[in-house]
Amino acid sequence: MDKLTLSSFQKGYPAGSIKIERAEKTVASVYYYDYFSVEDMTGLTEEEKNRINEAIRAATTIDLNYFSGGSTSDQFAMAMAQMKAKLDFVAQHLVPEQFKDQMMQATNQFINDKFAVYNDQMLKIQQAIYDTYKDQSGPMKHIAESALQQIQAIKDGHSALQKEQTHYLSLFSELNGTDAGEFVQKYEDVMRAYQAEQEAASHGDAFTKKRVDRNIRFLREMWNQFIDRLSGYDQYRVSTEETPLIDQTV
Repeated sequence: MDKLTLSSFQKGYPAGSIKIERAEKTVASVYYYDYFSVEDMTGLTEEEKNRINEAIRAATTIDLNYFSGGSTSDQFAMAMAQMKAKLDFVAQHLVPEQFKDQMMQATNQFINDKFAVYNDQMLKIQQAIYDTYKDQSGPMKHIAESALQQIQAIKDGHSALQKEQTHYLSLFSELNGTDAGEFVQKYEDVMRAYQAEQEAASHGDAFTKKRVDRNIRFLREMWNQFIDRLSGYDQYRVSTEETPLIDQTV
């Protein structure tokens, strides 16, 4: 399936008179504190609450440059999967035991709703394509038929877009509960899997390799920025482009 994004749509389809229905919600409007409140965590000091709040803000921050120049569905899925991993890290390392499950459940719903809003936006793009070209013939008719198939797949919950999101969530879930040494190695496994899968799907296309390498560089940097805003977790920093991975198994 072609990557579903507004930017790729604009570049890949004739502009014509396509009109995309405005979404009622945006991904950015799905706000974490609508799902989980630190203030409701009884028995904590103000200092402890402030520390958790700061960690949550760090976990839900995405460098705007990550999406500069448009984005692809895999790029978005990886950003959301890493955001969930960061929030789960906060729950596992900073939140008192009695609130861990509550926070992780809230995080699951938060990320699922982010994906739901994104997927609805992608559905609206495909609907606009279908409505524009459904009565035409030749190549435009084929575009309409393809869009209709993607609309149905998204509605049924088994589109390539949704499978991709589930897959990257699963990869990042392997980080949960690991110690620092194992964590760093598993993070590398996630990045290698992402890179290998994208390059295989593109048959080694040079542009895709460059795009994915850029995504991975930003993901690493955003993870380390998150860790740097915590205190006492430097051992969970990951390698960057400038600092090659030291094999943790040696």
